[in-house]
Amino acid sequence: MTNEMTRALRGLACVLMLAFLTGCGTTMYQVQTWEGERAGDADTAMLDAPGTIKVQSVNGRSMTSYFLEDLDLSYELLPGENRVVFVRKTIWAKAQRVDNGESSVHTVETAPREVIINARPGAHYRFQAPSPQSRKEAMATVEQYLATVVDADGKTVAEAGPVSASTETAASVADGDSARQKTASGNDLSTLDAMKTLWKKASSEEKQRFLDWAFE
Repeated sequence: MTNEMTRALRGLACVLMLAFLTGCGTTMYQVQTWEGERAGDADTAMLDAPGTIKVQSVNGRSMTSYFLEDLDLSYELLPGENRVVFVRKTIWAKAQRVDNGESSVHTVETAPREVIINARPGAHYRFQAPSPQSRKEAMATVEQYLATVVDADGKTVAEAGPVSASTETAASVADGDSARQKTASGNDLSTLDAMKTLWKKASSEEKQRFLDWAFE
């Protein structure tokens, strides 16, 4: 790769990052959870997720991962039953000195959990869960992570549980359909789509290395 191409890629990464930060700096970023046209606010429900909760899929459809690990997101839900699969992901600074290229943080991620929300049009929901105060506490709740979803009045509308077999099957079907749609288009992924795909599969350490490279 030439120096000019490297500088161009870094410039593009910086521009995309700055645009993303600017767009998310004043409001919670909204994510559509279904394929197709957008629906009006009065016809959908909203589910707010703090930065530590990463929604992996809604009704079997995989959700996008974003550059910022602690980004608060609001997910648009269609009325009716919505199966939301998520994890809690926390980041803790390492106390000891790290070598070059080694991640300076510990990442603790829970096993996937599922909530089933019977969404009402115009309703606003949010995740409610205790926040660990230490890495040790986060590690202790990796397998049995407790979380609920509450409405605008603070009333519990859903409790997290293990991911059901039907949800896992739906996710596999949805991923297969998405892959077939991309193949049917007859062309390779666009550069942006390819970057999104790679970012989604990258580990936290790989993402951090990319950001270090982009902004150095």
